Amino acid sequence: MFSYKKVFLQNDEPENSGYLKTLDGQYIFLREEIKENKGGFNMNLFIAGVGDVELFRYLGTQKQSVLVSKTLVDSSINLSVSLEDIRAGQGAKLYGRYAHSSGMTMKLTDAMFRMDFLAANVGEDTVLGGSAVETTANAIKVAADGTVDISGFAPQKIYPEAKKIVIWAALKGSTDFSIIEIEDNADLSKVSVAPTFAKDDEICIRYIKENAAGETLTIPANFIPDTLVAVLTAPLFAGGTTKDGGASTKVGKLTITIPRFMLNGTTDLSMSMTGASQMTLEGSALAVESENCEEEGYYAIISKVLTDDKITDGLKKIGVAEFDDRASALAYPLIVMGFYAGIGAKQIPSTAVEVEGEKVLYNKNTGMLSLDTGAASTAITVTVKMAEDPTIQDTFEIPAE
Repeated sequence: MFSYKKVFLQNDEPENSGYLKTLDGQYIFLREEIKENKGGFNMNLFIAGVGDVELFRYLGTQKQSVLVSKTLVDSSINLSVSLEDIRAGQGAKLYGRYAHSSGMTMKLTDAMFRMDFLAANVGEDTVLGGSAVETTANAIKVAADGTVDISGFAPQKIYPEAKKIVIWAALKGSTDFSIIEIEDNADLSKVSVAPTFAKDDEICIRYIKENAAGETLTIPANFIPDTLVAVLTAPLFAGGTTKDGGASTKVGKLTITIPRFMLNGTTDLSMSMTGASQMTLEGSALAVESENCEEEGYYAIISKVLTDDKITDGLKKIGVAEFDDRASALAYPLIVMGFYAGIGAKQIPSTAVEVEGEKVLYNKNTGMLSLDTGAASTAITVTVKMAEDPTIQDTFEIPAE
């Protein structure tokens, strides 16, 4: 199918060699270490503060944002796995450990009240329109027949299934409210408050008021928490004091993407006399099946991106696969490995290279090679260059037919 040539760096002998699995999990490439230590891959970095989070779900192919929060006070990730000792022989010697029951959880605490947090935890959407308890601004005088006119307030039921409308009434200046029930079809201009209140009493009334601009969430008795896509972004700061490390300035971002984040459905809303309530959202990452046949799925993708970093920083040389036959060269993605100072070999993304060769076409998105009409039947020399620094290049041949 294909093989790899060993790449020696000019004036640098490899410290050691081994094997490195490529990003797609299918190819093995010789690893070589370099003594120098330069480039963004090795910069001393630290994370400070909290992250910003975006939670969304897909409705078909459309992304629907559930929550974007920049007011977190805590954002934490936990990875765990259970290990079983493999012991045998006299003295029960430890021969190995079996890893199982892996897990990943995330906890977010927001300083702001979020209806969306509650809605996601119970797997429901909020709807427009809401109700609240209101108190009349001015006292109402009881008429001679023991009634009051509240037709201007349009009181509502406490909850939709309630059989009657309820209002609360108290003498002006008192906090001793009495419950008064009103039939659905009652005349609100003549609501009886007798015998609790008498003629000419001035009373304050509390009632349920509907507001079309409000927001309502109904919590089902048997709710199932949402499974969302979670993207947490945290700032990265330089932790060194050298010219390579900077002076503790913000230099990039760490992005943690969890494609299937199932909430645990637990919400505590604590209110105290002297404190501000915070809202917590917790959940577990569910496994995502990989598109690669050899992989067993994953929980999350963590990406580190430095603001001024380049893929060619610390890159000494690139090496490209040598294919054994023309059919293989056109059937498999082009694999380009980069040798970095201090960290060995890493696979170069297909979008970061340029490919040149007579009648040779290259798809940057897939990494696939193809031949244009009229391509020679003899061996074709192909040059692969780094897009950011064309001086870093390697050549290989597409074998003859």
